[in-house]
Amino acid sequence: MSPANSALEKTPPSEAVLGPGETLLTVTERVSDIPLFLPSPRVWWIGFGIAFALLMVLLGAISWLFVKGVGIWGINIPVGWGFAIVNFVWWIGIGHAGTFISAILYLLHQKWRTSINRFTEAMTLFAVACAGIFPILHLGRPQYFYWLMPYPDTMGLWGSGPFVSGVDPEYLRELKSYGLQPGATDLVQLRIHGVSPDYLKGLKDAGYGRLTASEITELRIHGVQTDFIQEAKNLGYNFTPRELVELGIHGVDGSYLKKLNDTGMKNLTGSVANADRRIW
Repeated sequence: MSPANSALEKTPPSEAVLGPGETLLTVTERVSDIPLFLPSPRVWWIGFGIAFALLMVLLGAISWLFVKGVGIWGINIPVGWGFAIVNFVWWIGIGHAGTFISAILYLLHQKWRTSINRFTEAMTLFAVACAGIFPILHLGRPQYFYWLMPYPDTMGLWGSGPFVSGVDPEYLRELKSYGLQPGATDLVQLRIHGVSPDYLKGLKDAGYGRLTASEITELRIHGVQTDFIQEAKNLGYNFTPRELVELGIHGVDGSYLKKLNDTGMKNLTGSVANADRRIW
């Protein structure tokens, strides 16, 4: 063994890779000073500006989603997911790709894999973080996300049962006065969708006092207000509950019905009114 190799073996590993006059501290300072103290080039600021603008687009889109709902994605019957599921699966796929690349390089014992592994692992983490926000956004009413969380079920209650959903005896009495005797599932749907005693009274006053719980829920889900029903009744239109739902889906309001009535179209069904609305 040569004297040089003997001296190298006696040198601590941390010093064997350092240049003359360098220590671990000086090397760390050289590396960390690059992003902390050196001025960023113009290309970096351009890239940062583009990334920041895209982040603002994301925040704006999420804000608009919270205000208007998932309908802005074009979701409607029969389109149930579309953009939402494609976007979610895209980010999940990116996360899987990063893990796959890192695993393949490790299994093949590639010595140059370290930098690539760090990049792919970071890509996986950010992709999973992006995908993680979509289950909340896809709810349609993200303010109620906590309804999905499990809770202690010591007494064997149904997780989304009527009393968990805020159904009290007073509410049950109001339903009974309307003529409804719904089961537990219908109670939950009525309460969740905000069917109030005032809404039931409005239906009754408009001549719709014999509807089932599911028909009332459908009307409420599609935004059919009792004022609109009463206005249609006053104009002489006798729409069925299903036709009222169709009118609500296509955005037919009282003013539009009044225009139809003024033009002499007084014997319309809900389907014809919807067709005329889509044409114009």
